[in-house]
Amino acid sequence: MELLAEKTCHKCGEVKPVAEFHKARGNRDGLNSWCKLCARENHRRWRAVNPERARRNGRRWRAENMPPERERSKNLRERYGITVEQWESLYVYQGGRCAGCGADECPTGNRFHVDHDHDCCPPAHGGVTRGGCGNCVRGLLCAPCNMADALAGHPYVNWSALMAEVAA
Repeated sequence: MELLAEKTCHKCGEVKPVAEFHKARGNRDGLNSWCKLCARENHRRWRAVNPERARRNGRRWRAENMPPERERSKNLRERYGITVEQWESLYVYQGGRCAGCGADECPTGNRFHVDHDHDCCPPAHGGVTRGGCGNCVRGLLCAPCNMADALAGHPYVNWSALMAEVAA
């Protein structure tokens, strides 16, 4: 196999350095036929035309490739604007109990849910709050309290007093 210094992109027709092409083991020269820029633009267009498939593929890739703690960190940061350490501090502050009913574990076996003010940060992407500011977090609730809280409008706790104490 001959080592190339440059290659012509089959999409845009430009001659570019081989570093501008993704690897492709199945091709004779070991490189993709489109340059990275053309491939990226093509993928962007495909995602715009196929949003559901793109989301499904992304979820599947994350489930297969992203470590659970990294996924959790990403989820807390994007949805609520807090870190794993802040979640754990709130958990310790609450004594490892639900802020609503005082249960020491969630009946579903999952971690406690982050209760947050839905009016604080606008929802996007199908109703999921993205880019939370961190100021809308009120506490941690078990699944039943989180559901009751969402349906009844936060009946359990004086949230502003709780958050003022946590901040102090």
